Amino acid sequence: MVRTPLALLPLAALLCLGCHAEGTEGQPGHSPYTPPTDDGHVTETSDAVDSQERGTVPEESEGTDGSSAGGSSGGDHTEEPPPRREGEKLIFLTSELYFPDFTTPFADTSTQSADLVCSMHAHLAGLDGRWVAWLSEPGHPVRDRLEDHAPWHLTDGETVVISSLAHLWIHGLDEIVDLDEFGEAIPEDSRFIWTGTDRYGQSTGSHCDRWSYSFEGAPPWGTYGTMVEAESASAWTNTQVADCTHYARLLCIEQ
Repeated sequence: MVRTPLALLPLAALLCLGCHAEGTEGQPGHSPYTPPTDDGHVTETSDAVDSQERGTVPEESEGTDGSSAGGSSGGDHTEEPPPRREGEKLIFLTSELYFPDFTTPFADTSTQSADLVCSMHAHLAGLDGRWVAWLSEPGHPVRDRLEDHAPWHLTDGETVVISSLAHLWIHGLDEIVDLDEFGEAIPEDSRFIWTGTDRYGQSTGSHCDRWSYSFEGAPPWGTYGTMVEAESASAWTNTQVADCTHYARLLCIEQ
């Protein structure tokens, strides 16, 4: 299967407003990947933004092959995805990095637009179905958009990530999500996801101006998660907050 670069698709050009790309530094869609990271004073986010710890930002790292640690922005994907079992539901991290502005003319809310971004990634990988982005804003928590179709597997078709929503709310993920829509591994230092969401699927109150920040005025704050370890019931979705000039991925859940 040939992997089509997002930039070549008309719908993708409209939906992928925040994709990582080369160009002028400091503009949406053209800034180097600068993921938030632990500054040694991590606290979980809450509705009171002033009480939250702010993340710091490292320089972009390079992989062993000299490539960026961020997601792929196109190219060929020659391997066929693993065969899907009937009724199997999948979960993945987007192969692309996104600036936290998901507004489009195709949806009423930014969270619904993020759902379309997930659907676009799934379509490019040959995955059908309906998809929800693990992203919340006030009045539109991701919990309200999820139906319990557990278990959810990684795109390898084997690893169970969420055994049930009831288990998720109490214990967190069974396993971390470290594969993209094509089943390719994402480097550990690039598994940051925009969420605006606490461990219970509710909005944290930190949402980058309802996921519509466009470099106007002082940057707001957004909750992000880090897919490094599954032992924590909340760090994967609610690590801390970072200012909204960074790039991160989306977590996409099939419905």
